[in-house]
Amino acid sequence: MPGHAPAVVSLPLGATSKRPVIVATHGAGDRGEYHCELWRRIVENRAFVLCPQGRRMNDGVSHEESYYFYPDHFKLEREVLDALAALEKRFPKYVDASAAMYTGFSQGAIQGALVLVLHPDVFPRALLVEGGHGSYKEWSPYAARKYKDGGGKRVMFACGSHYCVDSARRSARYLDKVGVATNIAHAQGAGHSYGETMETELKRTWEWVVEDDPRFKAAPPLEE
Repeated sequence: MPGHAPAVVSLPLGATSKRPVIVATHGAGDRGEYHCELWRRIVENRAFVLCPQGRRMNDGVSHEESYYFYPDHFKLEREVLDALAALEKRFPKYVDASAAMYTGFSQGAIQGALVLVLHPDVFPRALLVEGGHGSYKEWSPYAARKYKDGGGKRVMFACGSHYCVDSARRSARYLDKVGVATNIAHAQGAGHSYGETMETELKRTWEWVVEDDPRFKAAPPLEE
């Protein structure tokens, strides 16, 4: 993708038909590879997992030793949209990039909440992990209405702390009032982390986000 670091993609190996896309964004000082691996474990072969890398934090080391961040939500917006277009161009017979699910952790969730409001038709369903729950005023009555009017359907907030849960409840009220379905998953004791406790909770709850989207209903059998 010209102007961006290469995105990381986890493929639904063996797919013989089109699959939807989950866009998974990371936190500051993180890497796309980790999140593609994690979401592949969660969704199995139901979808492509696309992980925009962001901007390198330390140019003096190799890619394998470097970490990344997203400078602001406008740059994240451009990178995510460019990554979706590149993925669809690369695998036109297998990618269904319409109505993608967005998930983000920490910075990827905080900035991602703003991207959702800009592009509710692209991301009508979202799962925001330990970020994007309202502590930075990401949601308001206006933002909730704009998301709903543009096609927004479902938002889940995943939290590892009581502070996150309390903040998410306030944001959920804005969304619920305009007709966007919300849910809050609490991985108790996980803290600000995407570790084993959070992953276990997401495996248990993530399907709520897409249960009204038949493309995610079941993983078709892999090709022999």
